[in-house]
Amino acid sequence: MCLWSKFTIEKALSARYSVYVTQESRLRENISRPDELYLEGGGSMKAGYGLKFSMGYRFSGNFDDVKYYSLGMRYHHRGFLDLDYKVRRGQFTFNFRARLQAEFKNVYSSDKGKVPEWYWRDKFEVKYRIRRFEPYLGVEPHFQIIDPRNPEGNFSVNRLWIFAGVGYSVMKHHTVGIYYMVQREWKVPTPQNKYIIGIEYSISLPHGKKK
Repeated sequence: MCLWSKFTIEKALSARYSVYVTQESRLRENISRPDELYLEGGGSMKAGYGLKFSMGYRFSGNFDDVKYYSLGMRYHHRGFLDLDYKVRRGQFTFNFRARLQAEFKNVYSSDKGKVPEWYWRDKFEVKYRIRRFEPYLGVEPHFQIIDPRNPEGNFSVNRLWIFAGVGYSVMKHHTVGIYYMVQREWKVPTPQNKYIIGIEYSISLPHGKKK
């Protein structure tokens, strides 16, 4: 069992533009050992008709291999571009997100550290609003385009996330959430099938109105 805990602050700069910062910690092996710590920041632009474009950068420290526990963290750098599409039908909200990401791993400690891995990730999500509650479920396949450390998995899906959860509006602009997710992996050197409990807290600050 794993525990993922995430805190996010988002600030609207105008009706179309916003920026955000996210911090997350991940524990593994029955919540007894660290797995990953990361800090992420980015921005987004609403294009109308339910479309939104985003970009961001993530710096993370990883402990995803037992042999590295004695050597400390391995540092990763990730950049990504997102296209989101959202449709509301009554109390239902349908979300689709397409993401192209590139990640550099172990830049200073590996011969292949300066060669990025490339992934394409599609996320499909359905939400239902019930007053302050918003239960949801979704799925996210990870399509490996190119990874110099795992060429056998190139141009194939090698990871799948299936999740369900609920968000609760604590107060205006403050939301807390909990979810359960199952991870399945294949076509990777060391497949990791995980069962994850996630806790989230987010603050969304509106754009200040002109006087």
